[in-house]
Amino acid sequence: AVLGEARIALGGYLYMTADQYFHRGVGHATDKAFESDFFQRLRSGASPSRHMHLSRYDVSEMLPWLRLATRLNPQDVETYLVAAFWLAKESGRPDLAVGLLTEAQAENPFDYRIQLEKGRIRLKQKEYRAAAIALDTALAFWPSGFPDNKDTRFDKASALLYRALVNELSGEKEAAITRLSEILLLFPQRHEIQDRIEVTIP
Repeated sequence: AVLGEARIALGGYLYMTADQYFHRGVGHATDKAFESDFFQRLRSGASPSRHMHLSRYDVSEMLPWLRLATRLNPQDVETYLVAAFWLAKESGRPDLAVGLLTEAQAENPFDYRIQLEKGRIRLKQKEYRAAAIALDTALAFWPSGFPDNKDTRFDKASALLYRALVNELSGEKEAAITRLSEILLLFPQRHEIQDRIEVTIP
């Protein structure tokens, strides 16, 4: 409160400090969220399979910088998303990641990106009901005031893809086909989606 508007600049500085610290590491492949061949191939376009990063111990040292950045500027959703990603991925604390995203949602009530990240984490934890709720909420919130462009459509396609996977895992083939068909409306050139629909049809 004392810092006033300067807190936003300081929050950005802390985010950059964490980012610079983080990129002193060496690259190695991160774990896959799930092993389904089809969904894993498509997911490779939604998030990188290789990251330049530090060891798990060092990543934990970086997280307080990100946490302080979120406290200083709670409207910076990107910082919340980065911190949640590393909490779940490298620190092995998906529970803390979900808690942080819940805080982010309270500060930014209708930002679809927060629910999308929460859905990804729940899906990896095989909490399919919770994943479905988060992904449905992300789709309901989309585009959250952002322009309807390639980036936001890519996010929507990712949410639909993950939701289709949950449908398939729950034996809801018709619902999965509906979600996959919506992806084709956004990106007609994704021929692998059409192939998947044909395989999924009972």
